[in-house]
Amino acid sequence: MLFFLSEKNSFGVDSFYSIENKDEETLEKAIFRWGETLGKGLLPIARDGGDNQFYLDLNESTPSVWIYLHDENEARVKLANSLEEFIDRLNINPDYL
Repeated sequence: MLFFLSEKNSFGVDSFYSIENKDEETLEKAIFRWGETLGKGLLPIARDGGDNQFYLDLNESTPSVWIYLHDENEARVKLANSLEEFIDRLNINPDYL
C-alpha cells in the first residue's frame, strides 16, 4: 500500500502489526522494539520496507498518524489527522499488481 503525502512524496506501508497472527510481527513485539524510541503515548501500527514506523499519537484527543523515519535522521512527519483519514488515503501500490 502507498500513502501519498503529496504528489511527489509517498510512503509505502509494508505491513500493519498483527494482534493475534504470530506469523506476522505482532503489536506487542513492535511496542517492545519501538516503544521507548517513539515515546510515551505513541503506538506503532505499521512499518515500511526499511523498518520506519507508522504510529498513532495517543496523546491527542483524536489520535493522528505519523511516520518515524529512523533512517532519515530520526525525522517525524505527520501524515493524517486520524487513523480513518490515513486508511482512506491508502492506495494500492501498482508495482505489486
